[in-house]
Amino acid sequence: MYYNASDYKSLNLENCFVLQYDNHAHSYPVTGSVCLTAMDFNQAQNEAIRHGPGPALITAGPGSGKTTVIINRLLYLIRDLLIDPEQILVATFTKAAAEEMAERFRFVYHDSPRIPVFGTLHSIFFRILKSGSDPSLRIITQKQQQALIRKELKKPELFPDDQELYVGKILNEISRMKNTQGSEDSCSLISPAFFQQIFHSYQDYLEQNQMMDFDDILIKTRQLLMSREDLLKKWQNKCRYILVDEFQDINLLQYQILRMLALPENNLFAVGDENQCIYGFRGSSPKFIQQFSADYPGSTRIFLDVNYRSSEAIIRRSCALLEAGGIRLPSPVRAGVPRENSVYTLQRFHDQKEEADYIVSQIRRYQTSEPDGIAVLLRSSREIPSLMQVLSESGISCSCPKQPDDFRDHFIVRDICAYFRSASRKGNRQDLLRIINRPFRMISRTLFANLPEKDPLKQLIGSLQGDPVLLRSLLKLERELSFLCQLTSYAAVEYLLQAAGYGSFLRQYAEEHKISSSLYDPVITRLKETAKAFPSQDLFLKHLSDPKKVNQPDRSNPENPVTIDTMHASKGMEYDVVFLPRLNKGIIPAGGIQDTSVEEERRILYVAMTRARYMLHLSYTEYIDQKKVLPSVFVNDLLRY
Repeated sequence: MYYNASDYKSLNLENCFVLQYDNHAHSYPVTGSVCLTAMDFNQAQNEAIRHGPGPALITAGPGSGKTTVIINRLLYLIRDLLIDPEQILVATFTKAAAEEMAERFRFVYHDSPRIPVFGTLHSIFFRILKSGSDPSLRIITQKQQQALIRKELKKPELFPDDQELYVGKILNEISRMKNTQGSEDSCSLISPAFFQQIFHSYQDYLEQNQMMDFDDILIKTRQLLMSREDLLKKWQNKCRYILVDEFQDINLLQYQILRMLALPENNLFAVGDENQCIYGFRGSSPKFIQQFSADYPGSTRIFLDVNYRSSEAIIRRSCALLEAGGIRLPSPVRAGVPRENSVYTLQRFHDQKEEADYIVSQIRRYQTSEPDGIAVLLRSSREIPSLMQVLSESGISCSCPKQPDDFRDHFIVRDICAYFRSASRKGNRQDLLRIINRPFRMISRTLFANLPEKDPLKQLIGSLQGDPVLLRSLLKLERELSFLCQLTSYAAVEYLLQAAGYGSFLRQYAEEHKISSSLYDPVITRLKETAKAFPSQDLFLKHLSDPKKVNQPDRSNPENPVTIDTMHASKGMEYDVVFLPRLNKGIIPAGGIQDTSVEEERRILYVAMTRARYMLHLSYTEYIDQKKVLPSVFVNDLLRY
């Protein structure tokens, strides 16, 4: 982030180089080297930058200038304390963040080609691993991982139709198990025995092919450093000063390795915010920040208490959300830049159509003043397509930096499409084969051997005239398909789920595979939303066969599209205007979530709220899919403010 022109005047920073903030900084041309004393740092920033040797925990809330602090601390270590740059390690969690940090440092540091080591924790640990073991080690690719899991899921325990539902989630559970060192060794999606079978097959493949995944890098690095004192001392000397950005995202293994590397001097400078810890599914936890002082008695703790991003109103409300959950900040957060004409709203709408219409009207109004970024942030990616469709049809340019998951491949979607094609007599033998026993109709697959591609149901009925039981079942299916083709897409989906027995099939299917049928709710909800957007079954099928064409809006303002993304993915970003719709129970906190994760959901909403500079609009609805719904518990917390 960088200040508006009016903000520069109010801060009296003329002729000063300003390196601001986080993920949206720009390099401003300056003459000569950058002088530390020219920067108008606040007191807490100054204390952090000029912290001497020893451990320090810097609590850096949203918009507090943590990147500026890290860059200028590096300059202080090198120029004032005369630390060798090559004995300084700067670690973060993404390759893009590490590269950006290095680029910013090079821009302000022209004294020497020798600079600190910048990198992700995984890349740094992989270097350590290769330096002390086999240099030919390879890392398994994501595609290879997915192929391995798919192969296991094709075994008799699961139908191959729904394997895509499991692949990513099982890989996440394997990662969680490794990062918690085995304390979590089961998967909620499948039986413990089957999960262990998949895990051991996965590990056997890695060992047989001399490969490792990202979690193995952590495990093996820790093992190597514990067994090789000479190698540990070598890297401790290379990492005399360690600076870690986004420290709240750290997991147990990463923390243990960093503690080993920081010995014996313990010059560990950790910058993070436990209230922005939102990656519990990766093993991160606020407890590592909370136990820092106990692990490092006498360590310095500094709270960056000035938010240079958001308006005072947004800061107050976001902090109130934390306080409602029993979280007390070390000191009040202050707004560092005046934000005139800021807006904060929390509104109730009748349904999601009324909510979406409001968002469209407000976006049009804001776009006339050309704001620096408008974003609509949703709790999960499954909610993105329907809202993108509304914006697109309204002529609003929109983009999704991380495209939502393509649910077309889900077996439920493929089943519904097969029903629609069969009802319109555009289906083929494969479509009929797909739906014939969903729900179960006692029809053997062997009967399909000689059926033609065209009008297979008619031919099948003709071949079963001598079997009254099967014939009755097929004639009932024929009547259902005849009725189905007369309905709108939404009504047809409801008919299949409620009257035609497909919903009962899903519940039975889930029970047979020892999973909760609620696992299918997000797919069904998204399917219904798509059906509402495309009442014609032909358009519905066309949309699902070519979603890219539909999701590309007529770009009325291609230079400044509205960003639609998830709350998770928005971390590190900032916008002048932010909308947070659909704050309902079952959406946030997510449906079926464990009580222990509710506070992480609170932090997710906090992160989303603090992406806004000037305008923040929160909303919830009374009805979803014509069903009465409750507001999120977090809405109630904010309403009490």
